[in-house]
Amino acid sequence: QKTGVSNKLSITDMTRLLDDLSWSKTNLLKGTSDRWEKLTVSDWMTVTTSSDRYFKFEGTPVGTVFTYSVTVNNTVNQPVELQAWLCNEQKVRLGNIRRNNFGYTMSEYLEVGQTKDISIVFPQLDGAVYVDLSVCSQNGTVPQGSSIQLKDERLYMGTEPGIWTPNPADKVGGE
Repeated sequence: QKTGVSNKLSITDMTRLLDDLSWSKTNLLKGTSDRWEKLTVSDWMTVTTSSDRYFKFEGTPVGTVFTYSVTVNNTVNQPVELQAWLCNEQKVRLGNIRRNNFGYTMSEYLEVGQTKDISIVFPQLDGAVYVDLSVCSQNGTVPQGSSIQLKDERLYMGTEPGIWTPNPADKVGGE
């Protein structure tokens, strides 16, 4: 049921689908949760539940593909999207440096009042040391005191969003 496949599968296809569920993958983001977190925003809206919105590429070659996913309950007054901006060593967005959209990826928009798990897939490109990951409003700004709910925020290597798992560095169960 988790895979969304209802017909008979070959052993190869079943193995691939089980791998896609991310049982053995590591959520690369720290501090995320499988419970709803209400984030209050003011003016410019870039939010994350992770303890750091910048993820540093370490030990992965250029061309490695990542998938950033989060379940969003859009309670702000406009559509929202996921954004991934590739950044240099100083955390300056590469698209800003090159004056084009190089290094920028966005997801589909999630309309006002919708709740959905959304994802984006992006490659690690040459010159990228970090990726800036966040949920953003369509126009960037929202009214003072607006809030949005997020859960299951995760970053995995590969093209599948998988299921949420805690980062091994996070404490689970209040321990």
